[in-house]
Amino acid sequence: MVRINPQARGEGFKEIFFPYLVSVLPFGLLLFPLQGKIVNSPFLVLRLEALMGLGAFITALGIATLGKSYGISAAFRKPVTSGIYRFLRHPIYLGEFIAYLGVTIFRFQWLSLAVYLLFVALQITRAKIEEAKLAKNSPEYREYLKKTPF
Repeated sequence: MVRINPQARGEGFKEIFFPYLVSVLPFGLLLFPLQGKIVNSPFLVLRLEALMGLGAFITALGIATLGKSYGISAAFRKPVTSGIYRFLRHPIYLGEFIAYLGVTIFRFQWLSLAVYLLFVALQITRAKIEEAKLAKNSPEYREYLKKTPF
């Protein structure tokens, strides 16, 4: 995939490096050794797999809708307000929250829950940084912010 060159590139730690650091945080869920049993109820495993699948689907749909505007760091290419973005401003993050919640439950331990909650808080911060960048560079995006849920 070839991205559109940004009209306004990310600047500084919070727009360039912070997004990359937050993106890899969920992989920390896999680093902790399992304590006790993994979920062993077939009924619950099926539900968790469905949850993870739903999250992955929403994430993929968000990335596909962004197309050539997709990027990790906060940069302004062009506002995307169509597709799934008509209904919410951050479908990729929502999908990640749902998928990683399934992983957290499946591999539950208190440290995993702490990593998950930290990930959610940092992704919300990341979303606000992105929104500020887009709003600064686009009157269309400022209008979009007023009418589309977070």
